[in-house]
Amino acid sequence: FDEVHFTHVISHHLNVEDLSVKARNIYQAVKPLEPILEEKIHEVIKEVFTKPPSCEVHVDMLHGRAYHSLLEHVNALDASLLIVGKKKRSTSGVTPVCLAHTVKCNVLFVTEDATRLLQEIMVPLDFADSGATALKVADRFKKSNGKCRVHGVHVIGHLPEHYYFGLN
Repeated sequence: FDEVHFTHVISHHLNVEDLSVKARNIYQAVKPLEPILEEKIHEVIKEVFTKPPSCEVHVDMLHGRAYHSLLEHVNALDASLLIVGKKKRSTSGVTPVCLAHTVKCNVLFVTEDATRLLQEIMVPLDFADSGATALKVADRFKKSNGKCRVHGVHVIGHLPEHYYFGLN
């Protein structure tokens, strides 16, 4: 890949005007939040991300509601893959679910305790075109990491009794 964008959304829930005078003075005396967050993000990137030689790394700071800001940003970038961290404990989980339903690109959810290497990939199949597309993407993951295995899985619920007539 040529570019990777690490994105953080700063919520507008904190309104400085609503703070007491003492709290407002403390809040305004400290370094602005955005540079602090950006510096921390760069530290994490340096620690955990292996940058390919020709890849440009961008840190994008957005403001507003997470879902709307990310949706607009991902679509404006014309991204081909959105990787979203999935928290063990979340207040609602609405943002990742809504993004999965509305973005125009592939979405990969990564849990907090996920391993760094893809070793086993499971692709649910239901004979729809979307399942076949998912299987093709999984195959590309496999080709880029020869050590992983892809498993296609189709789950059939309980069928009505008449489907079993004549089976031994």
